[in-house]
Amino acid sequence: MPLISIKRNENLIHLTLNSGVTNPISLQLVQNFEAILPELESPECQGVVIYGGEKFFSMGLNLPELLQLNQEDMTAFFTKFDSVCYRIFTLNKPTMSVIEGHAVAGGAVLALMTDYRYAIQTDKQFGLNEIKIGVPVPYLTSLVVHAITSPKDAKEMLYTGDFVPFSKGCEIGIIDKTVPSEGLYAKAEEKISQLAQHNTSTFIAMKNNHIEKIKELYLKNKDTKNQEFIDCWFEPQVRDLLTAASKRF
Repeated sequence: MPLISIKRNENLIHLTLNSGVTNPISLQLVQNFEAILPELESPECQGVVIYGGEKFFSMGLNLPELLQLNQEDMTAFFTKFDSVCYRIFTLNKPTMSVIEGHAVAGGAVLALMTDYRYAIQTDKQFGLNEIKIGVPVPYLTSLVVHAITSPKDAKEMLYTGDFVPFSKGCEIGIIDKTVPSEGLYAKAEEKISQLAQHNTSTFIAMKNNHIEKIKELYLKNKDTKNQEFIDCWFEPQVRDLLTAASKRF
């Protein structure tokens, strides 16, 4: 059964993560994303909105599953996940994450790949706690964080691994807007619909200009940076941290 449901509304595509309360990022979820991407990249699609769950947008990588993989298989998974993230980040159309539940670790990684993040007005949290479980924040995500928030706030988020409430995320630029629950979906769709009305070639040119530096750095360094992630993942001390964290799933 697909872990991502698809709703087509005129020229917009709405994707909903549908893999349980915590929406963990599993092998199958990444495969489902990979299968959907050609449709998202097609000219017929003019905008994409991604939704998570009410309790968790996504809790992050499915640690109980991924800890069973050997180094070769984990490398293959992470390379595929990283590629999916890059393709979402570089989609030649406006994209939005609609965040009702906690978006943490790999869930925050996924949300940061879209152009906009609209979140519910709540005390739920957003953040990248990778340093606390012994692995680096994925390189593309780190580049995005540094691009959308101040150097001080980027350093604090990446070095401490602390989560922030959505209101604080909005203050520092990680989240674009917080909206009352009853208006969240409508506001998100309204924003993407407005952007989708722009001349397609013009929007693509503007977006490519906006993300050009990130793309250049990512493509130059991704292989080395991804290997650093894998090397850390298999360090004995990190395996202990990851095993402890996996018990929360």
